[in-house]
Amino acid sequence: MQNSMYGKPLNNGGCDMNDYNGIAEIRLTQSVFQQGNFIPAQINLIIGRNGTGKSTFSSLIRSIEPLSFQNGCSAKEYRIIVFDRRYVLDNVMQYDSIPGIVTFSKHNSDIEQRIYALKAELQQYEAQLSGFQAALDRLSDDKTRITHTAVEFFWAQTKDFRKKFEKALIGKKTKQKLTEALLAAEPRYQDIGTLSSVYAAAFGEEKALQPLLSTVQDTNALDSLSQSGLLIEPIISSSDSLFFRFIKNIHAVDWVQQGHKQFGEHTNGICPYCQQTLPADFEEQIASCVNAEYESALGQLQGLLEIYRQTANQLFIPLQNNLKYMPVGTDHRMLLTLLKTLKERIKSNLERIQAKIHSPSNPVRLELTKDLLIEIQSEIAAINNVITENNHIIADRKNCQKQCADSVIAYLAHQFRQDIAEYKLKKAQMEAARIPLMSQIEHSQAKIRACSGQIKTLTQQIMDTETAVKGINQVLSESGFRSFYLRQSRVSDHAYEVVRHDGSIASNLSEGEQRFLAFLYFYHTVKQNTSVIKPTIAVLDDPFSGLDREASAVVLHLIDDLMNYCESADCLLRQLFVLTYHEDYFLTLTQNPVCSTDKALVCRFKKDENKTQIEIIHNR
Repeated sequence: MQNSMYGKPLNNGGCDMNDYNGIAEIRLTQSVFQQGNFIPAQINLIIGRNGTGKSTFSSLIRSIEPLSFQNGCSAKEYRIIVFDRRYVLDNVMQYDSIPGIVTFSKHNSDIEQRIYALKAELQQYEAQLSGFQAALDRLSDDKTRITHTAVEFFWAQTKDFRKKFEKALIGKKTKQKLTEALLAAEPRYQDIGTLSSVYAAAFGEEKALQPLLSTVQDTNALDSLSQSGLLIEPIISSSDSLFFRFIKNIHAVDWVQQGHKQFGEHTNGICPYCQQTLPADFEEQIASCVNAEYESALGQLQGLLEIYRQTANQLFIPLQNNLKYMPVGTDHRMLLTLLKTLKERIKSNLERIQAKIHSPSNPVRLELTKDLLIEIQSEIAAINNVITENNHIIADRKNCQKQCADSVIAYLAHQFRQDIAEYKLKKAQMEAARIPLMSQIEHSQAKIRACSGQIKTLTQQIMDTETAVKGINQVLSESGFRSFYLRQSRVSDHAYEVVRHDGSIASNLSEGEQRFLAFLYFYHTVKQNTSVIKPTIAVLDDPFSGLDREASAVVLHLIDDLMNYCESADCLLRQLFVLTYHEDYFLTLTQNPVCSTDKALVCRFKKDENKTQIEIIHNR
């Protein structure tokens, strides 16, 4: 290559990590270096005063662009870490502005900041979730309260009803079950009397079918007798005797005949009314008042009375007997009233016929019964319908018991329809309020899961600083360093207190102490390499800068250890660059046996006419 310090062909084939490999060539900046490129060894020790381009050289390696790699590898297959001022600032930081507490690794610091922000966001979502959950709990409590109130109300209000229809409420004999049935039922109006009758038939012990009640066959049976002319027209004798004309003129025919009929055989010749002696021909005179036609009419009246009585008995007695066979639970109060009225009307009519017999000349009109009998007929028909239905129930009792049970609940649902509607409305309103709450809860939970997942993922990406810190304390202890040590902080799993030898917290770290801590972390990061399993190229730019003698001695020892570590066959440190201005420490490092092998390159950066000349001290 042009202006190459020494040439060695590059392998442009595939990357082979089994062989030693690393940077094969570094293209140098023409404005700083005289040479155009630099071909490094596995271990490279470079001495140079300040201003000779050491930091520029380190920056070229960090930038990756001017690098070419051995065995066909690329930069992405390596972990390149450069220890310099930038590394110190990025990897040893004060934790959360707390003096004396540090955290290591810019990578970890960036992740910690993201985790901190995510935890703050997580707290907000958890607070929101808590608020939404509290509102949902209050809504649930309100729902429980109104449900409890409804359950207790329905139970108390149906106490007597439940006793009456106990057998129809099987499976609904608890408060909760009864309420559930009422809320699910379709309200339906039913006559309580009919329902009671159906219940008695469905759940009663009667197994025989009940005969239908006797009804009225002829509603005009009595009224047809009431139209007789014997009742309406006066019955008067057609005799023309002087005595008859006399009692007729004074309107005493019926009175005289009734008196004679009642007292005629017991007069002893004395008038029962005036107590005077009766004339000798009194009986003949009385007989002259009645002719054959008159006697026939009176006989027909007496016959009419008997026929009316017989017809009434034939009509009324079966109707009266019906009362013995009324279906249980049937409301027959109207029938009782009608039968009572019929009985009174028949009695009145019989009395009127009797009055007509006593006073044949007086017209009589009987009370009609047809309309009354029609009403009785209608009531009996309604009751017979119930009997028919009951007989159907008895014949199919199992199915009818289920239908009856449904009807009982439907009846109650109708009775409490307004209360049920109010309860369902309140419950629906609560459910409507619950839906957006659930949506908000689900949204918050999703956010919480997302934040928690990100936190978990980021936490897994945090480099293992605990092992590094343990190693740092071990190095400090074994080297006899007494200025400070590190201790786990309570504020974070990835924060550490810098503790002085007297137990106090080192609240004001010097720049040199901070740089020393950074180097110790760098050293263990290089050797640990557990977070990223890649071959490592390590660059140390002025590692002794700003350190006191005690810290410099520790650093010198550790660099020497890295040189030996890099030489070992099974390590991941594939290439090491050490750049320093300190002659004594440089000379000490060159005493490492590896520097006398072809694995090492020792050189000096010298300023010549404003450009750096690279002078080879030892070439592999």
